[in-house]
Amino acid sequence: MKRRFISLMLFIVFGIQVGCADVNRNINELVESYAKGDGYGYKTANLMVLKKNIEKKEENVLVPDFTQFSNHEIKELLSSFGLDLNKIWEDKMSNITVNDLFYGNKLSESFISKLKEISGFISKAFQENINFNLEQGDIQNFIEFANNESWSLMVRSTGMEDTDDVSNAGGNETVANVKPNLPDILKAMGVVVSSYFSPKSFNQIAIELFSKGKNKEEIKNKLLAIPFTPILIQRMIGEAQDVQEDDIPTSCVVFTQEPLTGDNNITTISCAFGHGEGVVSGEIPCDTYYVLNGNTPLIFKKVVEKKDRFKPCEGGLDIVGNPESITNKQALLDATILKINNIARGIAETYNKSMDIELVCMPDGTIYVVQARPVIQVTKKQEPNYIENINTFNEENIIKCKTLLDGQSYIREINNINQIIITETADQALSSLNENTKVVCIEQEASLLSHPVVLLRSNGDP
Repeated sequence: MKRRFISLMLFIVFGIQVGCADVNRNINELVESYAKGDGYGYKTANLMVLKKNIEKKEENVLVPDFTQFSNHEIKELLSSFGLDLNKIWEDKMSNITVNDLFYGNKLSESFISKLKEISGFISKAFQENINFNLEQGDIQNFIEFANNESWSLMVRSTGMEDTDDVSNAGGNETVANVKPNLPDILKAMGVVVSSYFSPKSFNQIAIELFSKGKNKEEIKNKLLAIPFTPILIQRMIGEAQDVQEDDIPTSCVVFTQEPLTGDNNITTISCAFGHGEGVVSGEIPCDTYYVLNGNTPLIFKKVVEKKDRFKPCEGGLDIVGNPESITNKQALLDATILKINNIARGIAETYNKSMDIELVCMPDGTIYVVQARPVIQVTKKQEPNYIENINTFNEENIIKCKTLLDGQSYIREINNINQIIITETADQALSSLNENTKVVCIEQEASLLSHPVVLLRSNGDP
């Protein structure tokens, strides 16, 4: 196990090739092997595959250097801290029934309380051991390399999310702008590992499984399996502390399909200036570009005012104002849009499925692929229907608004107020979803490809 970890580390950081037999294996089998067999989780596994494939095919397209801790290594680390995670999970979660787990289609307060208690144990263990001396040479080598290159780091979750069945997009924590030293890394690891046990993470998994038609017993079996807890430590791609207007990067989320219709001939790109957290969180307005693929790809654009961006600051990220000269400017040039389209289509072809990809475009023309996962498809569909005569409704009873997610061509009949969720943000709406929800209304416009909107989309409600 140790030898395998070191060989992968050398491959990832320094570009050394690993076993040639891997090249001939099916890509998805290779992802499964890295994710579950080696215990690195799916985010890391997908990056390993991309590192081996994309950099050979595309000029100035890179995957940021990274290292990782497997699920087993994290469990061993916690054991060194005096915390037996398997035993705690068994003690807290044994003999839980469906009725114990759910209140309606929501997680019960008693189950949430257990999750918070376990998460607290993990957080405390890391906080009390941030000066722990890790003996693994791999992390020490990576830290030394990162310091020599003046990198900041991202400490990220990479468990059982990012699969065909469950994306859990944004359900687990990511810690940005981490300094490359062991105490700061351990502190960030504590935040991420404890988030695997958060109510938010479990609630999002349940939402996705309900949307796929799973029953409560099936979902219970999924939720009561102890979480996979590997960690990804990745070079952070972004702007420097003191940056000029021309040096601000653009972050993107790309679907290799049109997300509302599922049309795989269209590439959809949401993007904004600055760090990618602004795009994936839905907290700042984003441009949206559609590329209709054919002999001559066609670009359709929705360019919005982008007053703010996420920028690295001491201890994390902060929202800052953009220079006025770029607020109404396209976040991507047409040539870059077409290059991203080619990159994304190539990744989808490699996996033979529609993909959800995160990228960062640097001012020097380099494009970094920081994440890729399968697109979660909408499965909650009903037969289309329609209103025969819209003129039967009085004008004062019609509320006009922008549509973020369409109604998939069937009418919802609302019988009580509990069937409508009205919140300020998409993230708040996501946490309020229940089995009665038919319509979601939000005040703050969000990116079509942001994490909360992607998850709301999987539930099938407009």
